[in-house]
Amino acid sequence: MNVLISGLLSVLACGLAFAASGQAATKVPAIDISVPNRVLPIKANDACSVDYKNNRVFGENRGWTARLKSGKYERNLDSGYESASLDGIFCLEPGNGKPQHALLVLNWLDCGGSCTSIGVVQLITVRAAHPVIKQQFVFDSHATGTGATFDEKSLTLIITGRSNDDSPNCCAKNFDVVTYHWQGSRFVQQSYKRIPAPAPQRVRGGDKPRSLR
Repeated sequence: MNVLISGLLSVLACGLAFAASGQAATKVPAIDISVPNRVLPIKANDACSVDYKNNRVFGENRGWTARLKSGKYERNLDSGYESASLDGIFCLEPGNGKPQHALLVLNWLDCGGSCTSIGVVQLITVRAAHPVIKQQFVFDSHATGTGATFDEKSLTLIITGRSNDDSPNCCAKNFDVVTYHWQGSRFVQQSYKRIPAPAPQRVRGGDKPRSLR
């Protein structure tokens, strides 16, 4: 009997541990945060004086690069289409002699057999007369309603991206909404919630869902 009880307790403990780990997993938003320290191939005295809309930008990694013109990049390929857009530029001026920072909000689209849309938010500072990507946020933006917004008064960054819930590419099931607050040199997570994604829009005259932003 003691052996049976002991076994049941072990099974229960394992079940609770598994449930706890599952709950913990849902508390981690599907947004990749990194510190690239990537130097942009241009010169600048401060991060806010750069003409980012007419310069080369980088995406999720060093292999993703595009030269923007008026904030846009488009390229037709034999197997599909790719584009990049600079959707927002913000200047953070902390004062007190500290270096200025710029915040870029970009979106990258790659279409072949299907489309992939990736949102990228970059915090940029200047070191040795070159802009440097100091902090980067990457999220799945393949759904209407995703994106990043920045409140210049409260210095609050809000990112809404698709959750990593294994939903099909066409139809997002959930969104991760994460709020970050400026801490003088970087953004720090303040809150996070997972919400149901809005129903996919319908293409006029057809039944195919349109979930690409």
